[in-house]
Amino acid sequence: MGYRSVAVIIGFGLGTLASCISRKVDDSEIDTSDVPTERFCMYQKVGDTVRVKRVVTDKFAGSRLLSYAIWDADKRGTQQRILENQPFADMQLDSVRQMLTKQQKYWQPSEKAQELFVQIRPAPDDGGDLAVLTLRQEVEDDIDAALTAAGIGHWTAGDLGPGGGNMLFSTTNTTQAQHIIVAVLRAYHIGQKTVIARRIMNAPNDWTYEVLYPIAYSGLFNSM
Repeated sequence: MGYRSVAVIIGFGLGTLASCISRKVDDSEIDTSDVPTERFCMYQKVGDTVRVKRVVTDKFAGSRLLSYAIWDADKRGTQQRILENQPFADMQLDSVRQMLTKQQKYWQPSEKAQELFVQIRPAPDDGGDLAVLTLRQEVEDDIDAALTAAGIGHWTAGDLGPGGGNMLFSTTNTTQAQHIIVAVLRAYHIGQKTVIARRIMNAPNDWTYEVLYPIAYSGLFNSM
């Protein structure tokens, strides 16, 4: 991805933005090998709950099957609960995909461009809305530049809400985009304060998201 200009946070948290300096960071030096490759993902709608079966592979844990459920919790957003996280043999991929499609009416994500929602979740002492807004704008600019340079996506929207600093990106390669996004987040030292979600898009007006990063996520996701 080459070189790009980023801000380096000096001190603790996001509230030290006034102490930032600018430097060039080589993204190739940032390790994202723990970000898994998605082998397949399938969805099933049962009432108001979306059930997800997802197989991912990384160099540390190998292949594993993740099963989780997503439902509207309240006005704050959706709740995601991990149900299963177990080793998975690659030879099972085709048979499991066929079984889910035919017997349990699962469907696969669209092969067209997908929407990724990146959310910075600040701590109470991270400097307030202005600091988060400034950081979000810098981070989304760098992610947009990297996705555009790779030819796999671009920024579409951003705002600041009760969930944190929100950024939306369109991508044609979710796995590669996640590696790029995580590399930028780690360059800013905010990888542990950020989640990456994908819009499921069961219908044009469906704004349900599944959290992809951190892997095996359980908890609330506020898309506001």
